[in-house]
Amino acid sequence: MSYQQEILNTPIQDLSFNSELKNLLIRQGHQKLQDLLNVPVYKWHDYPAFNFHHQYEIVDFLQDHDMMDFLKEE
Repeated sequence: MSYQQEILNTPIQDLSFNSELKNLLIRQGHQKLQDLLNVPVYKWHDYPAFNFHHQYEIVDFLQDHDMMDFLKEE
């Protein structure tokens, strides 16, 4: 399994996101990072209490791991 695939299969609670973001994503039913990345970015803003700071944190994480290609924008 590739490094990126391992990260995609990492449970949300084990990622380096802040606890507020982790709890928000888990409440939305995301078990692992892949679940979140299956949703287009613009739909993330439909989640209650989701904001641009959360989006920045996710994008920053993906950039750090060279995973920006996994984002769905449509």
